[in-house]
Amino acid sequence: FVSSFILADDDLASEMVDRLCEKAQSGVTVRLLADGFGSYQFPDEMLERVRNAGGKAIKFKPISELSRFAYLNFRNHRKLVVADGDHALLGGANLVSYEMTHQPDDNTWIDYSLRIDGMCARQIEAVFLSDWNFAADEELELSNRPIWTLDDSQSESTADEDQAVLQLIPIGPDGPTDVLNDIWLTGFARARRHIRIVTPYFVPPPGAMQSLATAVRRGVEVTVIVPRSSDVPPADYARLDYLHDLQQTGVQVYQHPDKMVHAKMVILDDSVAYCGSANFDMRSFLLNYELIVGIFNKAKVQESVEWFDSLAEDCIPQACNDTWYRRALGVAARMVAEEL
Repeated sequence: FVSSFILADDDLASEMVDRLCEKAQSGVTVRLLADGFGSYQFPDEMLERVRNAGGKAIKFKPISELSRFAYLNFRNHRKLVVADGDHALLGGANLVSYEMTHQPDDNTWIDYSLRIDGMCARQIEAVFLSDWNFAADEELELSNRPIWTLDDSQSESTADEDQAVLQLIPIGPDGPTDVLNDIWLTGFARARRHIRIVTPYFVPPPGAMQSLATAVRRGVEVTVIVPRSSDVPPADYARLDYLHDLQQTGVQVYQHPDKMVHAKMVILDDSVAYCGSANFDMRSFLLNYELIVGIFNKAKVQESVEWFDSLAEDCIPQACNDTWYRRALGVAARMVAEEL
């Protein structure tokens, strides 16, 4: 099962469709789900190839050319792959060639995804099936296969190192409201030492802004990493005012000078890390279908901390130039922040 917000007519998509077709022809159940807005330009011929091979492929809430911008909200922003309900990939990376390449180059985006095996993978499969049933008007259910366990040949020490307590958190307009907002605000309020955030777009709701400022005032070190230039220039203008306000309270803001950083991660006190598809913006907080996972294993959280710190070393402090032009851009962008 494969789901991606963005699919493009590129070499990666062609290779992926080839492999899905091979699997479908061999008798494996194959389903491909692409968001109707994010994958608007993904050719229907690609989907048809999967269908002709015996698989199924559809778009989530498909849109027409005339109505494309009338349906910006409630998009499926999740990115995941599930194999046999036992193995899964989940994170921020879309299945496009500028994010996933055999040989990354200077134009390849920086992103972060997780390989998950075991019970949580079955839960990820359940989220996919829920999305599929809504989009395809079907009633698929989880299979009754036994839950995957570590191979008996693995040593006990290896098993202990690889096991982790995870919390899978689906977010969307079909569930309880403000789930992501509640998670962040609760986590920020409980933080005592560090809050680390990496996101391509920083356009949060007022409550998150206030919570981060409050954390700084009680002595918590807050660090935010964003790309210098993202793929959505209006969002870059919008973040100016937000980040300026936080810098005034003592938040450390860093920009990656060379690459698009598309990873989405929040790490609290080196004790829990949240990773997945949700950006730190109002669209992810309130409007999109998102999927994040909370990691509560200290060793695994430390891996995320090390990755964050390594990324920070390649970044530079964001200049805080308080000019009338910057203020005008920030105010104007805030007026349409929810649509960014």
